[in-house]
Amino acid sequence: MKRVTQAFSILIVFLGLLVMAGSTGTDKGAEQAPVEPAPAAGVDTTARSTQPRAGDAVKGIRADLNSILETSKLLVEHGDIGRTFSQLGAVLALNDNPDPGKNTLARFMRNALGGLAANADIDTVKGLLLAVAGMDRAALTGQNSVSQGLIMMMERNMYGQPKAQADVKTSSLRSLLFMLQGADVNLNLKVFGLDTHIPLLYFVDSPDHPAGSPGTVNGITKNVAGWAIGEIATARRWGREGKIRLGERFVLMDQFQALDWVFYKKRYHFTFLGMTLMKFDGLSGMLSNKLVQLFMPAAITDAFPALLDLAGGMSAAEYNGGRYDGFTSTSWKDRYGTAGKRHRLFALFGPIMEYYWNAQISGGKTGAGDMVALLAGLNEIDPAAYRPLTRFGRPNPRATFREAGGRGHESVVRTLEDSGLLTALLKGGRDHPGDMLAPALDLAITITRALSAKDSAPPQYLREHPDFTGSTLMDVVFFEWNLSGKKPDRARIDQRIDGVIAALFEKKPGETKNTVAKVAGLVQALAKAAGDKAYLAAVREDLVKIIQAAQNLMNSQDIDRILPGLDKVLALNDHPDPRKNSLAGFLNRVLRAAAPVSDGDALKGLLRALLAVDRSAMEAHGITEGIIYMAHHNMYAQRRETADINVSQLRSFFFLVENVDRHMPLTVNGQNTGIDLIKLIDSPDHPPLEPGTVRDQTTNLVEWYIGEIVTAVRWGREGKIMLNGRMVAMDQYQAYDWMFFKKRYQLTGMGRIPLKFTGVSGILTNEIVQSFLPPGAKDTVITLAELAGGMSDAEYAGGKYTGFTPSSWKGRYGTGGRRHKVMALFNPIMEFFWNARDPQGGRRTGDFVRLIRALNEIPAAGYQQLFHDGAPNPQATLRHDDRFAGRSVIKTVEDNQLLRIISRSHGPNDNGILAPGLDLLILIIAKLDEKDSAPAEYRKRHPDFSGNTVLDVLFHEARINGLKKIATAPTDPIEETIKDLFAAPQGEPRNAVAKLHGSVKVLEQIMSAYH
Repeated sequence: MKRVTQAFSILIVFLGLLVMAGSTGTDKGAEQAPVEPAPAAGVDTTARSTQPRAGDAVKGIRADLNSILETSKLLVEHGDIGRTFSQLGAVLALNDNPDPGKNTLARFMRNALGGLAANADIDTVKGLLLAVAGMDRAALTGQNSVSQGLIMMMERNMYGQPKAQADVKTSSLRSLLFMLQGADVNLNLKVFGLDTHIPLLYFVDSPDHPAGSPGTVNGITKNVAGWAIGEIATARRWGREGKIRLGERFVLMDQFQALDWVFYKKRYHFTFLGMTLMKFDGLSGMLSNKLVQLFMPAAITDAFPALLDLAGGMSAAEYNGGRYDGFTSTSWKDRYGTAGKRHRLFALFGPIMEYYWNAQISGGKTGAGDMVALLAGLNEIDPAAYRPLTRFGRPNPRATFREAGGRGHESVVRTLEDSGLLTALLKGGRDHPGDMLAPALDLAITITRALSAKDSAPPQYLREHPDFTGSTLMDVVFFEWNLSGKKPDRARIDQRIDGVIAALFEKKPGETKNTVAKVAGLVQALAKAAGDKAYLAAVREDLVKIIQAAQNLMNSQDIDRILPGLDKVLALNDHPDPRKNSLAGFLNRVLRAAAPVSDGDALKGLLRALLAVDRSAMEAHGITEGIIYMAHHNMYAQRRETADINVSQLRSFFFLVENVDRHMPLTVNGQNTGIDLIKLIDSPDHPPLEPGTVRDQTTNLVEWYIGEIVTAVRWGREGKIMLNGRMVAMDQYQAYDWMFFKKRYQLTGMGRIPLKFTGVSGILTNEIVQSFLPPGAKDTVITLAELAGGMSDAEYAGGKYTGFTPSSWKGRYGTGGRRHKVMALFNPIMEFFWNARDPQGGRRTGDFVRLIRALNEIPAAGYQQLFHDGAPNPQATLRHDDRFAGRSVIKTVEDNQLLRIISRSHGPNDNGILAPGLDLLILIIAKLDEKDSAPAEYRKRHPDFSGNTVLDVLFHEARINGLKKIATAPTDPIEETIKDLFAAPQGEPRNAVAKLHGSVKVLEQIMSAYH
């Protein structure tokens, strides 16, 4: 599937143009709309496009994206979310057999991927994009738009009747897909039952053609489907060139008139041995002829009205609201001149048909066959088992098209139609005239036209790539991905498709369900949860906030900074050897640190820990702003850009953890006594029957500190904090402040009189204690105070906080959470790790610490302290953060403000994307984790299940192993991932990340050109 993936990657690169910002509004060049049915009324201009202007392209992209997001908000606010999940569940329920070969959903996916693979070469992708860009934009809007046409073809049968009440139950869309597959045949002349191997199409000609052109395409293809596509494509071209013969003159016709002409007016002759045996008016006259029907498969003749329906025409009865009851040898005659009245779906299919046909007749390629393969891949009606509509001249009550809507005929496309899932997306909101398809197609048109503009390749790119021979931005994109136009190897494609199907639909050893079934379980749980109105209202609110935040971001100037920021991050892919590559090294380190907490139990515990997050901490001055603050201020709360110390508080904190993730032995006169310093720390401030500190629960300094935080927060909510001789309750910020500034500590064993401290701050600023700390820890302990989001009086009044001394921190008590509330997120996570146990019974706090350490990119070795001999050290590491430029991933993200751009609010009506995203996650987890929500039926079927909630059920089904066992696995999955991303494949000059980086750089140049 590599080719398919690459093709989709190109489409994604195109969509990268969405970041081009500009003023709101749109200026879309409308094509000539189909006119009333006077045959020579106008010229079809759909294949012509003017040179796009940069401003128009930017405005059009912005307008389309706003339309898509507005429609999304309406769907969320007014749509039936519960029903949507149920509809999706109905589709996933077609995962109905453990054997992928007999599984309805698996078979559909295999066929669809096979049809897609036949069109996955780059020439086809490029040609399709250009074809769609040439469509009539006027057909995207209005009452008879492309979207309305697709809805009609799903909701009605090929006779225009609502399929629910009609005799023929199969939709027009499914009938058309079936016809295309059935028509993908070569029909030969048979004499006395013997095959002459002479194609019947060779005997079909027409007197209606311009001079120098053949009457039909019978000399180009023997395939029935290909011949029909060729006839339609040729009629479109003749129409816009004024070469359609109507009577005794040549006339101009738009694409709908031309389609009508070939269906109903073009004269066809069946000639044999120089004699004209039969004459027909249009394809309709030919296919409705009783004698012709004897030679044609019923799959073609029965379903032919579906092709007429694609034209969007109608009979007089349909036009007046009546019923169209069947297709006979005469019923089609009153349809001439009506194409495009009911809908204009052909405006989309016409250019695509013409592209495929032209691809076929230039170079001998099987273009039309590829189109048939693409659409036939969606067909689920078996031609071999097809039962025709008539039998012995009478209606066949058991005809396939009459039964295809009932039980026993389940299919993916029918389920999608009947569920209304696609229709909901196409119809849009209540009073909103738009939909998802129209702006998405318009977006594709705008981007493709902009990319394919003449001589649009950036001069800078031409200078940097002397081997590039193209001239447009589209050529640049394809060249950047280093893709050829060759057809992919079919055997390899089939092998990869088999791999995808196996991964989704085959059960792994020891598991009861395949991957799709596990997803279906989650969807089912969400559908059930949607019945809670209060819960659903909160979910809607968060979803709308997320969409609104995305929309505001798109319309802000910040959008212009995303690509340059990504460019800088991807530039850290700086060495062909993954072991020496900065970005690869960071990713490898983080993945390995995350491996111990990637199993199902740990993930479920982390999700449940989030339930304790204070949801009010997601509003103003909350978690999101705290993370941003920590990334853009140093540990003294000064802005990094203007401060003496220009390392962020966030990175200083990671560096602190690196330094204090250690045991603290007591040393006397330079000699290690073997006594753990942590064991000597105690406190008189504790509830009855509980120890004063966690000194007996760990020997690691940073883990001791986490234990102290967790314990203080618990005591606070239980009303057990000792303050001035009495027990009081405190919120988590007050509890942290108490521990850091007020809790009394004492260090015994250092002499006769124990050392006494007020708060952790008193311990960390004590000269004796600091003598045991490594230099990096002594300099960065202030990050522990800053983590709480507190501030001094001077800071609160807008002043500057210029240092951390044994007394300067005292004014901070009671201010925790004023500046930000990032601890609201960290506290529940730390509490989970402190209380959780690994399989050996040990605390999992070390797993959390190692994960934090993995984010540190400041080496402890060679660290230069802030002070040297009592004076500020001008060479201090934290004063020269520029030395890490080009080597630190997190610094690069900070410097380019990527975190701030994604997280912050961009308007008065949003709170950023992360805050509502986290709130939505908590809402969903809480609903799934409601007590006793696990179905009783599931417990009966799974006696080994010991959980209580739906969340337990989902994790029991998933059986997530994570990356914990990489040491004993046959292959190291992390190593394989790093290799796939950062090692260039054999024979290729760049790795996958470098290709992505190249695309980002191209998009930057495109933005520059269009601004």
